[in-house]
Amino acid sequence: MSSTHNYVAVSNPVIPVFSSEAEPDVRMGVLTDVSELMGEDPDLPADNETCLHDIYLPHATVRTYRGKFAQNTRLITNDGPNGNQVGSCLFLDGRMTTVLEGRTQGMVMSKGQQNFKYDPHSEYQHWSEAGTSYHILHFSIDPHYFMDFLPHDERWADHLKKNITTRQRIMGDTPAYISLQQHKALQNILDCPMTGKLGQLMIETSVVQVVLWQLHALFQKDGVSRSAKLTGRDHDIALSLKEFLTATFLDDHSLTGLARHFAVNSNKLMSIFRTAFGISIFEYISELKMAHAERLIREGKYITEVARILGYKNPHHFSTAFKKKYGTSPSTFR
Repeated sequence: MSSTHNYVAVSNPVIPVFSSEAEPDVRMGVLTDVSELMGEDPDLPADNETCLHDIYLPHATVRTYRGKFAQNTRLITNDGPNGNQVGSCLFLDGRMTTVLEGRTQGMVMSKGQQNFKYDPHSEYQHWSEAGTSYHILHFSIDPHYFMDFLPHDERWADHLKKNITTRQRIMGDTPAYISLQQHKALQNILDCPMTGKLGQLMIETSVVQVVLWQLHALFQKDGVSRSAKLTGRDHDIALSLKEFLTATFLDDHSLTGLARHFAVNSNKLMSIFRTAFGISIFEYISELKMAHAERLIREGKYITEVARILGYKNPHHFSTAFKKKYGTSPSTFR
C-alpha cells in the first residue's frame, strides 16, 4: 500500500471463479474477510467500512461490495486468478472513477449506472473519494461461458468475442443506466426465493439476463445514445422518482402530484423516466403492483383481498390484469 496524491492505494480484491468440476458444492452467500484480501497494513484506517459478500456459481461469481472508505482510496488490480475474467459492474449506490494506467482523467460511474469491462492486462485503476457510501454488484464470469451465451445475430457480440479471443481490452465508452428489467433480475440474485439447485439456476439465469441487457445498452448504438440524453440532474430525478414509487406504489398517485413533489414539469417528468428506464411511470407502478399481487397470492391471500389491497374496486378487473401479465388467472396461479 502506498500514498500518492493524498490517496491510499490498496490491492483490489481478487474475485475467483470456480468451475463446476472444481467446485461441485456451490457456496451461496459467503462473507469474505476484507483484511485477508487487502492485508493487515497499519496505514489502512481502522474505520474503513467495507463488506464483501460472494455467491459462487459454476461459471461466475457475484460479489457485493457495501460500505465506504475512510480515506481517498485507489484500487489497483494486480495480476491474479481473475485477470482473464470478463466483468460486469452495477452501482446501486456510490460514485467511483475508473482510469487507465498513466492517465489522469477517467470515467465516472455513479448510482444507478453500470458498465462492462474486460481487462486482461490489469490496466484499470478505480478511485473512490473518502466517506462515499457505496453498494456495488460485480459479476466475474468465465470468458468461455460468457461467449457461449452471447447472441449470434448482433454485430457487437462478434466484436466482443474477437477482443476476448485476442485478449484486447473492452469497456463501454459511456456508462448505461440500470433498467427496470435489470432491477427485477437483480432482486432474484440478492433475495433469491429458491434454494439448492433451483436457486442456483435462478441466480445464474438472472446473471445472464442482467449482463445481456447491459451489453445491449452499452454496445448497441441506440442504447448508448438513449443514456446520453439525460443530464446529471435529470438522472438524479429519475432515480429518486423510481425509489419513491417503489416505496409508495400502493398509494393513489397522479402525474400532477408526482410532478409537484419533484418540482418538475409533468411532461419532462414522464420523459426523463422513460428515457432512463424504457418504461412509463404508470407502467412501472403496474409492474410493482402485479409483483406484489404475486407475492400475496403465494402467501395464501384471497383474490378479493389482494384486489382490494392493490386498489381495484372490481376483483374481476384485477383478475383480467393479472392474467394479461402472467398468462393465467389468479385462482389458477394460486
